[in-house]
Amino acid sequence: MRGFCRFQAPFLFISLVAVPTALPKSPPAIAQEVREGVDLNCVRGHIDNVLAALGSVAMTEKIERFLGTATAARKLDSFEAEVSVDDGVEHYTGVRGKHRTYQHVSQIGGLWSFGEIVTMLRTTRDIIDSSDGNQQLFAPDGEGAPDQVVITFQSPAASHRWFVIAEGRTYWLAFEGSVRISRKTKEVERVTWTSTIPPSGTGLASILWDVNFQPVTIAGAAFIMPSDSIYRVVRKGQEREWNLTRYAALGRYGSTATVNYIP
Repeated sequence: MRGFCRFQAPFLFISLVAVPTALPKSPPAIAQEVREGVDLNCVRGHIDNVLAALGSVAMTEKIERFLGTATAARKLDSFEAEVSVDDGVEHYTGVRGKHRTYQHVSQIGGLWSFGEIVTMLRTTRDIIDSSDGNQQLFAPDGEGAPDQVVITFQSPAASHRWFVIAEGRTYWLAFEGSVRISRKTKEVERVTWTSTIPPSGTGLASILWDVNFQPVTIAGAAFIMPSDSIYRVVRKGQEREWNLTRYAALGRYGSTATVNYIP
């Protein structure tokens, strides 16, 4: 399974792909350093629960795209689509812009990402599972909200988990990540990836991929589902392009129940 993130800029095409790789199943020894009573087996289990929920609940995505700098921005356009997950891959239907309907999300030019959440969660889980000595996995004190535990990790470019294609050349990305866990429920609340030093050939200064999750109730059953996300690219000239996505659950496959978000 591959999740694609693409954006089109003048004279430059860049495609970002997060690739889950076959990794050792034994947990890293450094996992013992995780504090605050968060068990990594539990974290992996909750990530799997979110993946399972994504495979059984239909969603809508509302996407807004922006262009600007650190001090000013303008909205480029917006889109809406229905999303389902089949065999670990997101499928988009009813992709609508302001003035037209698209047969597939790949028909939309400009800044775009799709297939991202399943890939992000699976790759994050694989990194947590990895016994690769380059990984640094811990729950640092004093980070995040008081009701959260933050598990951070690093993935070197040599791990080949995320790459950029610029003008036909592939550049593997090193990135830092974090998983924020509720102290009360131990559920996943936020996953973030940041590549702060992309290779010089890409013309980029940083890439941020940030997804928030929250509980929803569907047909009397509780699920953890994505609520919103941001995918932001900063060029070396400090011009920024980003898309802000909001998610809403439509219901479980085969059900017509009302969906309620839990505050």
